[in-house]
Formats: sequence, C-alpha cells, structure tokens
Amino acid sequence: MNAHRSYMDLCLERHRDGLAHVGSQNADALWFTSSLVRTAAFATLQERPVDQYAPPTQWLEIASGAVPVFLATWDWIKADPKSEAMGVMKETVVLTDKEAFFKESNRRGFVHLLQRMESTRDLTEPWDGDIQEAYETNLSYLGSVKLAIDAGRPCSEIGLRLIGFASMVPKRFISLVGEQ
Repeated sequence: MNAHRSYMDLCLERHRDGLAHVGSQNADALWFTSSLVRTAAFATLQERPVDQYAPPTQWLEIASGAVPVFLATWDWIKADPKSEAMGVMKETVVLTDKEAFFKESNRRGFVHLLQRMESTRDLTEPWDGDIQEAYETNLSYLGSVKLAIDAGRPCSEIGLRLIGFASMVPKRFISLVGEQ
C-alpha cells in the first residue's frame, strides 16, 4: 500500500499537469488515466480495516472526480475516429443507460431505508428534499446493481457498475456519506 500511495501521488500529479492542457494529443490518455485511477481507488477498498467503520470518502471523492475529466475530454474523444477511449465506451454501453440505473422501481426492497421513524437519530438528523433525492438516487443505483446480480449478468458488468457507482450518484450523497 505504501508503494501504491507513492505511485498514485506521482500519477495524479502528472495527470493534473495533463489536464491543464487537454487536447487531441492527450484526451485518450487522460480518459484512460481517470478510468484507471477510479478502478485503483475501488480496488483499495479491500484494504480498509473492517474492525471500525469509517466511510469510504476517499474512494467516493476520487471516483466522482473522474467525471469532470470525462467531460473535459469528451469533445476531443468523440471527434477522433481513432480514439481508443471511444471504442471502450461503445463496448461498455452498460454504464451509459442512466435511465435504467435511476428508475424508481429499482428501489423496491430498499424503500424501508427511506422511511423516517420517531427515533432520536431520525428526529435530529437533517432531512430535506435534496437529502431525500440523494438517498433515492443512490438506492435506485444500488437496486439496479442488485437486479443485475439477480438476473445473472456477467461479473465484469457487475464490477463496472460498482466501480462506476461514485461517478453516477449525486455529489450530495457523497457529502452525506462524509458527514456520516
């Protein structure tokens, strides 16, 4: 893990340098680097201590941080017929159908998690429409993952859905996780 941290720091430093000058020459490399960083951050979750819970905020922030990179490189990638990133995106269409991820029906089986009780926690915990929406969106996404598992979808697809989780859910949900 020490080596991972050292090389990840170097990678992110160089990646930031590249992001300062996005263009046709580096768009694919920046897109792939963000994808790999997001995947590496997901893989490090297995190294988290399980004896005392701490929210996985670093993973969530790194993965959600890939979204602006994907958006910044999109115009260059889509215009390049030789783009390797575009080829990968076409093959992984599973992550582009946002409507399928966020359907209300995906939350079946999880709706009880949205119910507010008369408990001390529920009475003192902040709750408003934005928070409700963040939790609903999150549960819809997780429900889509469960539905894919139940349908026997390939492990590679399930893995992509899990890796993409933090890139797909609202930033508000990620900040709520950080607040615990």
